[in-house]
Amino acid sequence: MFLRSDHIIAVSTVEGANRLVSIRLPQASWETVEGPWSNIGRDCLTRVSETTFLLIGSGTDSPDALYLVNIHEGSDHENGTLKASNTMLKSSLNTELPGTTFSFPEHVTIEGGQSAKTYGFFFPPQNPSYKAPENSLPPLIVLSHGGPTSHFGPGLDLQTQFWTSRGYAVFCLNYRGSSGYGRAYIEELDGNWGIADAADAVACVRFLGDRIDTSRVGIRGGSAGGYCVLQALCDEETNSTWAGGVSAYGISDLHGLVEDTHKFESK
Repeated sequence: MFLRSDHIIAVSTVEGANRLVSIRLPQASWETVEGPWSNIGRDCLTRVSETTFLLIGSGTDSPDALYLVNIHEGSDHENGTLKASNTMLKSSLNTELPGTTFSFPEHVTIEGGQSAKTYGFFFPPQNPSYKAPENSLPPLIVLSHGGPTSHFGPGLDLQTQFWTSRGYAVFCLNYRGSSGYGRAYIEELDGNWGIADAADAVACVRFLGDRIDTSRVGIRGGSAGGYCVLQALCDEETNSTWAGGVSAYGISDLHGLVEDTHKFESK
């Protein structure tokens, strides 16, 4: 987004997390614009003036909110002002969750297996009002995103927090093909859709083996993520990894998809 002809505001993604950057073309330089966001919505930047713009973003413990960002000449963010409308969480719950209830994400890099690396965010169970039985490990839910050229970020997601506040661990899998890790990582799914992503789901369970109850692992996803779920459950070599799975509006016929889909995913 251009604030002026020589000043660009952009969003970069590093290890699945978004950063807001201010790019000065005459100086060929850029700086990070600090703020409480770790996720910024796609196409959610709007110019207001030569020094101000709006964005929609979320933090690890704050829901999506509308921010007004003011960038002054000579100081990209030290003198900037932020305003947020954080009513979404209160209005959806009719209350405000205490910060101690939130599970915070841990970015995980899984090395080895069928790919050099696989990535994701691990959310441990967290609820100060309850305590797990002694010498027990939590069940795990593996989430597979849609797209497949998309990714999970570390921003607050109330569905994830629903499970972590009830004793489950959650792993948001950014399988091979996910955005946010560079073009080469996206292209690793080319010709391997339904194979590489399903293998990465198994790899994350094995990697987390000493932190979870491996006899109580489920997998869930929708659309392309649902296709990953179906493939993971159908693989005879690895289907014993899963105690169950949920495919929500998952793809089940790639030939049918090719014949009737939108231009972005065609062929």
